[in-house]
Amino acid sequence: MFQEFKDKVVLVTGSNSGIGEETVVLFASYGAKVVVTGRNELRINNVTSKCQQKSPFNYEPLKVVADLVKEEDVKSLVDQTINKFGRLDVLVNCAAIAKGSNIMDEDVLQKFDETMAFNLRPVVHLCHLCLPHLVESKGVIVNVSSFAGSKPFGIKSLQIPIFATYCLAKAGLDMLTKILAVEFGPKGVRVNCVSPSTIVTPMLDRLGFSEEMKLQIIANQESSNLLRRIGQPDDISTIILFFASNMSKFLTGIVMLADGGLHLI
Repeated sequence: MFQEFKDKVVLVTGSNSGIGEETVVLFASYGAKVVVTGRNELRINNVTSKCQQKSPFNYEPLKVVADLVKEEDVKSLVDQTINKFGRLDVLVNCAAIAKGSNIMDEDVLQKFDETMAFNLRPVVHLCHLCLPHLVESKGVIVNVSSFAGSKPFGIKSLQIPIFATYCLAKAGLDMLTKILAVEFGPKGVRVNCVSPSTIVTPMLDRLGFSEEMKLQIIANQESSNLLRRIGQPDDISTIILFFASNMSKFLTGIVMLADGGLHLI
């Protein structure tokens, strides 16, 4: 299964933790040549070791420390990928930050700029730089959005505010997916998107929630979706793999909710 990924080159942003880490290790386990990237060199090294151990061909990943807010880092990331492997077959845009925000916050414009600068602008830049290579390889883009792109996210019962700027950025990513699908489908490039609900990743830690609050969030998600459990990174990585594979060869422009049925409640 998925033998097609042998020797394919896969670049996953935010692959030093969470969904990105699970995804890049999964691609490596199917024989892909992968790029591990993020802002934390120690975590990148750890994930790189996992990928090489999982690779059936003992392929050593390319590891790139990059801050996607910096244009020069984005360009260097793509340049290093092409210089090492000579091609690109799959781009997975997974890196993201989240901040609680409300339109009446005094610093709402700062939060808006920071969220867009990390969650949406680098995706536009990466797609701009990678698409010529993906056209050549008849490759695939998979974006990782959020159900917050289609439904404002906040948990009133836990006094968690609406993540206004995060929702706006993810809605933009959903639309970018469709725009690129329309433009590049005739050129042989498929572009799809997976939109998870809350997933247990280090992002919960980075949001500054206490352990008690994280447990409350998990309990809230487990009681509010149809499958009665919170999502795990491998729930999303397998969908990304599907979108990148020939099993989805007639799908493009899809924004797939992966929320345990939460949208039906």
